Amino acid sequence: MMNMHSIVDMPRSIFGAHVGLLPDRAQLRSSSVEERLSRLELLVAGQDILSRYAYLYDAKELDALLALYAEDATLINSSGTYAGLLAIRAAHEADLPRTNYSFHHFTTISVTGAGPDMCVSAYLYNMAAREDQPYGTVASVIFRLVLVHDVWKIVEARIALTARHALAPIGFKPAGAPPYATGDRTSSELIGG
Repeated sequence: MMNMHSIVDMPRSIFGAHVGLLPDRAQLRSSSVEERLSRLELLVAGQDILSRYAYLYDAKELDALLALYAEDATLINSSGTYAGLLAIRAAHEADLPRTNYSFHHFTTISVTGAGPDMCVSAYLYNMAAREDQPYGTVASVIFRLVLVHDVWKIVEARIALTARHALAPIGFKPAGAPPYATGDRTSSELIGG
């Protein structure tokens, strides 16, 4: 496993940082049951942080989103570097109102680390609309997490935008009522659409 220092100084490439975080496969096979269980616990904790980040960002729950970060956290994204919780709040306060909706999806999740310090990396696809313009974003994400009073907190977040593309509305119109519908309510009404 890598020695945990700072993700800020990791390789400046789309994939290099992720490759550097991959655990040694030989070490994975030769480890004890306790070590394998510990890695599974870290993986679950890393997946939980990513899920919470996605759901809270998409729901625009700013205070709950910020609770994922440590007080002295650093966020690096395509807009710049934000050091400290107040700067991260300001960045999200400027960004969230411009977003009509977003659906973040993390995949290819990898976790490395031990004890109270770990890194979780993933690829991100986000389908969103900002200022009424639908688009999709592809990025790589690395969060460095530390255990603070038995709660994992993000101390460094690196979100590297790889590509963004436009999405065009398709103007979907149903051909008629489904053959076996027992009511008029549709799933669109459940989300205000």
